[in-house]
Formats: sequence, C-alpha cells, structure tokens
Amino acid sequence: MRIRTLVTSLLLWLGCGLLFSQPPAHYSKREMKKNPVWIEMIKSEQVNYFKALQAFELYFTKHPFPVMEEEEMAVNENLKERIEKAEKKYVHKHRKHKAEPTKTGKEKDEEAKLAFEVKRFNRWEMKVKPYVKNDGSIMSTEERMNIWKQSGKQ
Repeated sequence: MRIRTLVTSLLLWLGCGLLFSQPPAHYSKREMKKNPVWIEMIKSEQVNYFKALQAFELYFTKHPFPVMEEEEMAVNENLKERIEKAEKKYVHKHRKHKAEPTKTGKEKDEEAKLAFEVKRFNRWEMKVKPYVKNDGSIMSTEERMNIWKQSGKQ
C-alpha cells in the first residue's frame, strides 16, 4: 500500500513538472520586450510565425542588437538592414544613449550567445517563411509533402 502511494505521488509530481515546464502559448508584449522569448518560440512546431517575428522585434526595442560576424564583414545585406532597423529603434527608445563601457568576459560571452540565437532565428525565418499560412501558422511536414507531390504531378 505504501509503495503504491509513493509511486502515485512520484508520477503526479513528474506530471506537474512536465506541465509547468512547457513554454506559454501566449506572451504579453511586456514579456516579449523584457526577455528573449523568441528563442523558445521558434523551438515549437505550433508557433505562430507573426508572433515570433513580433517577439524578436519587440525584444530589440529594449536591448541592443549583438555585434554579428556578418556585420563586421558586411556580407549579409538582409541582416545588415535588420541590425540598422533594430539599432534605430533602440536608440530612439533610449535617448540617453551613452558611450558603452568596455564589456567583461561574461558580457562578451552572453553577447556571443545572443548573436548565435539571432543567427538561428534568421535561419528559422528563412526556412519556414515559404510555408507560413495566412493566419501565421506554419504548414506541417505532411502538408509540405502534399504540396511537393502535387507539384511533381504537373
């Protein structure tokens, strides 16, 4: 009897842990500006493309855009345009823009991680953009295969 209670309690505890570990389906604009929720959003298959894009853009109205390798090399024009747009919004919102103090090693590491996440976001956007429906949902793999099969029959 005691083992049954213990096992039931353990399963209930694990179930609650899984339930609360799921990212929320809806984030407030305040949350989108404060935290990089777009990182978690793009990991979900049920993400709304327009909400993820909004979260990405809102985040960079409150936070500086990380320095990217491509920016330093001036290779990617699309990325360069996005960086300029984000910097304008950031500077406009924070008019008391002071010269940045030198960054510590930890701050440089965090900026490098954020730059990596921005690259992941750009890759995700490029990959899913052709499959975005009018409501912002993204076609499933099955829907994509059906389109591919239909195009092969013509």
